[in-house]
Amino acid sequence: DGKIRPAAILLVVGTAIFRCDLLLLLGSIGLSWLVLRQLTIPEALKIGITTGIVALFLTVPLDSLLWQRPVWPEGEVFYFNTILGKSKEWGTSPWHWYFVSALPKAMLLTLFLVPLSVFRVVEVLVGLERTGRLSISKGFLVDTHWLQFLLPIIGFVFLYSFLGHKEMRFIFPALPILNLGAAVAMSKLARLAFSPQEKKDDDAAKSFSWVALFGFVCGLGCMLLSLCGSLTFVAVSKMNYPGGDALAELASYVQQNYPPKDIS
Repeated sequence: DGKIRPAAILLVVGTAIFRCDLLLLLGSIGLSWLVLRQLTIPEALKIGITTGIVALFLTVPLDSLLWQRPVWPEGEVFYFNTILGKSKEWGTSPWHWYFVSALPKAMLLTLFLVPLSVFRVVEVLVGLERTGRLSISKGFLVDTHWLQFLLPIIGFVFLYSFLGHKEMRFIFPALPILNLGAAVAMSKLARLAFSPQEKKDDDAAKSFSWVALFGFVCGLGCMLLSLCGSLTFVAVSKMNYPGGDALAELASYVQQNYPPKDIS
């Protein structure tokens, strides 16, 4: 809780100076802080107004100097793309594109691990395997601790889906938390597979779970296949965007045709 206010300040600074679309992330995460009472409305207003003014005092003079006219770049971007709705001039995609195309491409198979960080499906199956009974208590199926991290991110992507023009890079801020969810799921699977409950005598064998081991192996396979896929995408992208090759050719041309002069 002590890091909520610094996080809010950084989000406001990032929105005002670097990416105006972080306003959606700030809104979804800020709403969760208010609902969970980690931040009050007066505190949120104080942080937003004070930090926003300071950020504008930092960015507007410098950017105006560089552009040779009074300008707040992120304000212009927000006005052009959102208020005027002209981002659609760059092309549009269906509202569900982020969920059915962008996120699966960005996360690959590790996306299947993310729900396991919140829903205790594996824990229920392991309990069924060990006891022979399906025991589900109230509130057991959902891990609310991690849900408070994932819901704002899903809300961020959902809000972004209303903008017609869509690019994968727009939802890059959501990927670290989604990867964190996948890591939490793998941690749970590893704990269930390799840290069985303490039992005595004959019951010790019953504490081992083939379900947990199978889940862990599947999760590990998802991670390895995703790594291979990411490396493949990097290689393909390197061929599609030969910007580095162009700069190397330019440097070689300059060195051959304009050799450095000896001024000693």
